[in-house]
Amino acid sequence: MIVVGRTAHGEILLGAVHLPKGALFLVVLSAFLHAAWNLATKKVAGDLRVLWLGLCFASLVALPAAIYVSYLTGFKTNAVPYILGSGLLHALYFIFLAKAYEKGDLSTVYPLARGTGVLGTALLARILLHETISALGFFAVASVLMGILLIITQSTPRNWGSLRFALLEGLSIIGYSLTDKAGISIINPIIYICLMFLVTALLLGPWVLCHYHEKMVEAWQKQKKSALVIGSGSLGTYLMVLYAFRISNVSYVVAAREFSVVIGTLLGVAVLKERFTLTKGVSITAITLGLVLMKMA
Repeated sequence: MIVVGRTAHGEILLGAVHLPKGALFLVVLSAFLHAAWNLATKKVAGDLRVLWLGLCFASLVALPAAIYVSYLTGFKTNAVPYILGSGLLHALYFIFLAKAYEKGDLSTVYPLARGTGVLGTALLARILLHETISALGFFAVASVLMGILLIITQSTPRNWGSLRFALLEGLSIIGYSLTDKAGISIINPIIYICLMFLVTALLLGPWVLCHYHEKMVEAWQKQKKSALVIGSGSLGTYLMVLYAFRISNVSYVVAAREFSVVIGTLLGVAVLKERFTLTKGVSITAITLGLVLMKMA
């Protein structure tokens, strides 16, 4: 059960009731949503028009709630640099994501991008945010990462062109994860994510409208459902992650999100008919083991 409450300082918080591992619950739930909207992105071959329409939809949906929360809690201007920085990094993320899914398989692009995010975020969080990782937590992160790397070994020559964009996508994940961890410590996540999505949509807008203006109406008419799934899925996913950031180490949160790799791989096999091998099975086991150990850490 999810409830809305207020702190002694008047800040509105969303939290999970009677969940001792609230952060893990939010992250695992977000993993299902994340895999689902990535599947939708792959099914439209990473069409940037559809992604942008989804971002615009998500921004409009979140705006009323952001205005209401801002009215109750106030707006902290010192969060603006983080919002702008995250918006820029997310714009790059969606560009790289679109390019990676043009030809790359879901079960290859997805683990590579997420795996890069795990490794880089865990290392930089330790250096920049002074976070500590226990021995068990380190083993959990390593297990998740090992599983992801095993999936990558299944890539085929036709996927190699998309690998560099998946890698760049992973680097952008590192950047916005650390930025958002710092940003939501200042301002309410609902306000943060709404403005961040709005900045992302505004930054991508000129590029999309300049290159695809003649086909925007066609994209909305033919891919409206996909745009809505991508927009609502990315909004719901990252809102959960931002709240998890507030109550857990960023390296643990980002690593636990890799459970979505398991879901994404299964969706790739079941829905997109991608090849399933013993190596992929072992990798899924390693990722699941890492997730269980993370709960115990």
